This record gives sequence, structure tokens and C-alpha cells, in this order.
Amino acid sequence: MSAPAVGSPRGHVQVHDLVADYDPDLFRRAYEEVLEPNFPTDELETAESLAGRMASGDPSTFAAVALTDGTPVGVMIADSFPDSRVLLLSYLAVRPGQRGGGIGSTLLRVLPTWRERADAVVAVAEVEDPRFHSAGPHGDPVKRLRFYGRAGFRLVPSPFVQPRVRPGAERVGGMLLLAATGDETLPRQTLRDFVTEYYTDSEAVDEAEDMAYAGLLARLDHEPDPLVLLAPEQYAEVPPLRVDAELLRRDYPGTAVAARLLAVDDRGVALLDEVWQRVLARMAAGEELPRPRRTVLAEFLARLSADGLVFVSAEPGDASVLADWFAGEADPWAGWWRETPPSWGAEVTTPERLERAVRRLPPLPRLLLLLSDVVGLTLPEAVELTGQAPEHYLGILEAARMEVVAFLDESAR
Repeated sequence: MSAPAVGSPRGHVQVHDLVADYDPDLFRRAYEEVLEPNFPTDELETAESLAGRMASGDPSTFAAVALTDGTPVGVMIADSFPDSRVLLLSYLAVRPGQRGGGIGSTLLRVLPTWRERADAVVAVAEVEDPRFHSAGPHGDPVKRLRFYGRAGFRLVPSPFVQPRVRPGAERVGGMLLLAATGDETLPRQTLRDFVTEYYTDSEAVDEAEDMAYAGLLARLDHEPDPLVLLAPEQYAEVPPLRVDAELLRRDYPGTAVAARLLAVDDRGVALLDEVWQRVLARMAAGEELPRPRRTVLAEFLARLSADGLVFVSAEPGDASVLADWFAGEADPWAGWWRETPPSWGAEVTTPERLERAVRRLPPLPRLLLLLSDVVGLTLPEAVELTGQAPEHYLGILEAARMEVVAFLDESAR
């Protein structure tokens, strides 16, 4: 099925829907003659993968070819991400030698229809950042930004890294996202959900193990909500992605609390800063540290013990108090240290009283409480770090939680 011919400075352009009316020969020609000359290999999905989705009528795939006298002169492909309700304009390309003739604009006219069919709240496009990608045989990033600006797209003020889109490919850093929302802002959660869905669909990804992916999400979590979109020519205002800096910003506060509550005095925080600097230097030198927070804690605890700086309370608690009240991780009290519990007034959960409640624990229960409930390590991470069996770890953790709750309950009387 083809759309009616559309006038163009270079003749009549006909737009052919490759999903509704799949033509394998037309797709092959469009891929080889239009897509391949416009995109580096790492940015381009394989022909076999794209053809399979189009031939099957995949409802999340949208594809159109612009034709002049039967010759492919432009291609546009989009992918729907239903969970985040985002339509990704994956590829928009014009045959080399025919750019600037209105072919790309002609293809973009069908984008609102695709967005409506996908029930998407926003359409986004990936473009190379001119600061990191020079003009070359695959096109000019500055001209692409201008093109999308004329089409009504706005620039997302957060850096982006394209996931692996084909087997053996590398992620592509130094990318930008453009958004067509009809508004000047974009909800941060919409963008985060899209990035998570995009990465999950494209490659096997684990935030706990993948430092680069975790850094990208940490950057998004730090952005204001909603994000205020920029004009495309303002790309120099988008800060480059520094994975090590983002993970430091995300993880340092929790480790600093742990240092303050584990160490005898302020020497613990100074020691923590020294360990963080050493770990960040290793990351900057290219060493893969999937979980830098865990690496920092392991080194910090070893140094703290070796230097005799572990605080030992002279005020042991009574772990038998309220033994049947706190049931463990499934109990609704879990997480009380992050927000004021409803049964206590703010005067009970002051930082000073909370600190005293935690510091009165013996070193091991105090450490496990901090790792799980302040730093936020998962059970496998904490077990690996401390060398405790999972059942033993959870038993000590539950007793520590009960002890802190009991102390605060006593304070409230």
C-alpha cells in the first residue's frame, strides 16, 4: 500500500508503507542504497532483523520508503515502546546526493499518524552530538540538528548513550535525544522508563553489574522534573556523561553515613574520601568496576579495621525487646529509617537520636544494618562483601532492626 505522490523539488515522491505492504526487494534496495550509506555499522540494526520485523507485521514497527520513479530515495523507521509510551524514530535517512530536497520532510509527515497508532505520548529521535562526532560520509550532525529543529523537535537536556542494536556492536556514546511532544517539557519518569525499556529490549542489561548503564540512569535521576527542553542549536548546554561522577554522586551519601556511624571519629570520613578518590582513579584509567560502591565499601572496611578505627559501643542494646514486632524485610516497617514512621513524632526520629540508636549496636549488626538499609546493597552484594551466610546475615539484620526500633520506641515514651 502506497501513499499518494507528494510534490518535491526533485520530482514526485511516493511514500510506501513497508509494514502494511512488505516488499523484500524494495526493502533490500532501501537498506543498501539509503540506510547503509547514512549510518555507521554500530548504529544500524541488521537487514535480517529489520526485514523479519517488517515481514511479520510487527505492530511495534513502523517503516516507510520514499520513492522517486521507483527508486528508493529516503527511509524512515520507528519503533514503539508501549510500557513507556514512547515512539523512537530509529532511522530517518535520505539517499546521498539528494539531501536537502524535502524528502526527509515528506517522510516526517506520516510521523503524527504513527505516533497516534502507537498511543505514544512523545516521539524521540537519536542524533550524534557534534562535539563528539564530526561531519563525514554518514552525514553532518549539525545539519541533522537543524533539520529536526525545523520539524518541531526539541532537545532533551541530558546526555545519551545508544544501546547495542546488533550482535557484536558497541554502544554509541556522545549521543543526544530530540523530542516531539507539542510541549516545552518532558516528564523525567517518561524518559527514564523509555531508556530502561530500550536497553532491556536491545541487550541483556543489569543495572547492578553494568557501570555505564547505571551511570546513565543515575544521570537521569539527577535531572529536574520535568525536563525543560532546549532548542536543538543549544546542544553545547547538554553536559557530557561522566559515569564515574554520576555514580559518585549517587553512592557517596550512603557510604558517608556508613562511615560516620562505623568509625570512632571524623577520621572515618576522611578515610572514605581517600578510598573513593582511589577507586575513581581506577575507573578513569579504564578499569571495569561494575559496582564501585561495593568496591569502596570493601576497601574502606578493610582500612577501618586495620587502622583500629571501628567504633565499639559501650552501651549494648537488648535484642530481645519487641522480638515479635519486627518480622523482617516483608514487614511494613522495613524502610522506616528513610521516612518518619507514622507512630512516632518527628521529635523522636531526629538525626541525633537515630545516630545514637544505630551506633549503640555492636560492630557487626551495625555494619549489616548500614549495608542493607542505608547504603542499599542487595542481599547477594552484602553477603559477598561480609562473607556471611544469607540466613545468618538476615538473622543478624533482623535483630539489629528490632534493637533500633526498641530504642526509638523507648525514647518515645
